[in-house]
Amino acid sequence: MPATTPTAVGGGHIGVYVNGVTFFNPGDARSYNNMNIWRQNAMFFEVNGFDSALGHPAGTEYHHHQRTPQLFGGDPTHHSPIIAYAFDGFPVYGPFGFANADGTGGVVKITSSYRTRNITQRTTLPNGTQLTPAQYGPVVSTTAPIGCYIEDHEYVAGLGKLDSSNARFCITPDYPNGTYAYFSPVNESGISVYPYMIGPTYRGVLVTGNTGPGNGHNTPTETVVTFCCTPCEADTDLNRIVDGVDLANVLSRWGGGGGLGDINRDGIVDAADLTSLLAGWGNCS
Repeated sequence: MPATTPTAVGGGHIGVYVNGVTFFNPGDARSYNNMNIWRQNAMFFEVNGFDSALGHPAGTEYHHHQRTPQLFGGDPTHHSPIIAYAFDGFPVYGPFGFANADGTGGVVKITSSYRTRNITQRTTLPNGTQLTPAQYGPVVSTTAPIGCYIEDHEYVAGLGKLDSSNARFCITPDYPNGTYAYFSPVNESGISVYPYMIGPTYRGVLVTGNTGPGNGHNTPTETVVTFCCTPCEADTDLNRIVDGVDLANVLSRWGGGGGLGDINRDGIVDAADLTSLLAGWGNCS
């Protein structure tokens, strides 16, 4: 279950994709008149520096601020796969999930509960705080359109399927008993929408070293499993043997939307996965 007290995500990298690349929060570390009130949205102010994978370097560290198209986010007919993990340990899925948190209702687009504010003057914060004239942001215009600042967005409970951290507790193919999970919502055109990956707060318990300068660089203290040799994709329980346990994992999830039995990771457990399992039967090399 998520922690009862959310923790601010902070700057720098806040999670890591399954391909090892990190992602940052939506901001670009700058603000209007350097007052740290109207914080710049990287998806507006840095977009010209994004490459085809929607990422860019910060010094020597390459990163993203939103879901990269280089990772399969799923299709509208199947639950999205895990594309990343937040630094509080919870998974981040693509934009599609089960309609209901209990795993029923079919697959739908998982929607954010954030929206752009209906304002033309930047004189108040999303929580209603009235600013002094010296704290005002630029007037909404073609050069400073709504959405280009973090504070142009507001959270409305129940507007979408996700909470203020851009997540929910739900059943997924990978967690049949449920997990707290973040999602990466998109609009009708498939473009990422605010807050893109994680909201302004984590809901899990952070490990020391996962925040602050140099965050994300930890030395494991638990037993480390070292993987060697060639990949053994059909070994679902990771014991280096493809056997009856792996067959049971496939058959028990037959027709489901991915997860443990989805050997080829195409979003459904079917005959292609069974064929791969039988072809790899026996000890892994």
